[in-house]
Amino acid sequence: MSISEKPDVYDEEKLRQFQVLVLDPNNMFTLFAEKFSRDLRRVYSYAVKKGIAELVKPSKQDMTRESSDHYLLKVFAVHYFVEKEKVGIGDVAVEEAVCGQVVPDVYVRSQRIAVEIETLYGEGLAWPNKLRETVEKYKRCSEVSDVWLVLPPLQASIYSKYLVSMERRLRKHKVIEASVKILTVDLEKEAFVPVARIGKQLKRVLGEF
Repeated sequence: MSISEKPDVYDEEKLRQFQVLVLDPNNMFTLFAEKFSRDLRRVYSYAVKKGIAELVKPSKQDMTRESSDHYLLKVFAVHYFVEKEKVGIGDVAVEEAVCGQVVPDVYVRSQRIAVEIETLYGEGLAWPNKLRETVEKYKRCSEVSDVWLVLPPLQASIYSKYLVSMERRLRKHKVIEASVKILTVDLEKEAFVPVARIGKQLKRVLGEF
């Protein structure tokens, strides 16, 4: 299987072969992941200096299993809204319940945006179900008008075609009343971007690999 081929993410053997390629220290995916990790920690260091990181609570639901990437992406989300969107720090809630028992990773009260970080670690072939379950928990939540599902760039690039299709289906069938966006992060620009955009960028990169 060539590294330039997209895997069939519903075929376990092909997905395993692709994951072996991803772990090869010389391929573009590994370099991509390493750059993401460095850039994410750079943003985290800045957030520590600005007093933002200390406000980001670990997951209440599974504190022992929250990955570093999951936590650091929560820090990035708070950093983005406070530093880029100029939202007051008191307007951003982390791991706090809305609509009774629904707990977003990050919630921006004034904009009614719920941010859900989905690293997909440990989900295997059940990752589509995990994303849908995350969306569906907002079915009866009137305090949220937008749900942002945020994936790391590597996962977003691997599954980009399927994620774009999933986003369209969720909107078409109005699974929830709130608008649903599936996004990743551009850490150089310190912004959230649609997964379709990173797919196009990666295709250009792989064409030169």
